[in-house]
Amino acid sequence: MALTGGLSVSCADSTRRGGVKRLWITDSKNITSFTAGSGHEFNAVVVTSGTFYKFQYEDFTFSVSSEGSKENGSSVINHSVEFTIPKMTKEKAASLQEVVDLCKAVLVVEDYNDHYFVIGYDSILEDKAGLHMVVDQVIGAGLQDSNHYVVKGTGVSAELFREYTGDVTDSADFQQ
Repeated sequence: MALTGGLSVSCADSTRRGGVKRLWITDSKNITSFTAGSGHEFNAVVVTSGTFYKFQYEDFTFSVSSEGSKENGSSVINHSVEFTIPKMTKEKAASLQEVVDLCKAVLVVEDYNDHYFVIGYDSILEDKAGLHMVVDQVIGAGLQDSNHYVVKGTGVSAELFREYTGDVTDSADFQQ
């Protein structure tokens, strides 16, 4: 692929926010396809069964990190996500066990810049880019210590996250 142009950074770009505002998770097996737009985005998703389920988490605990590498002309990006669910309960444990039991997970996240990103699916690897999910359980030693779950996902993709510009208010595909 040839370089087709440069990249501009404006003064407004220095005002940026990190953090994830909202999260949806589905099984990679539920995805028939994402439709790629003319830029580096997906503008539609076809979900055959199930839906993207909305997951709440403790404020400001969601983090995403990626590390890229290139060998033999091929690039891969290793991703990890992590977020905290406060206060352990049987209901939360049951829901999180379903996440752990997924073959692979696909996430759609909304950041505090009001952009949506797809993690765990790309145009090259498709559903093979899904995340493997695990959950840690933490019970602190002291009375004022926290008890909580730490949800973690890891996966590999062949391209940077694509922005999702489709409709996340479609209750057939995204739990509201």
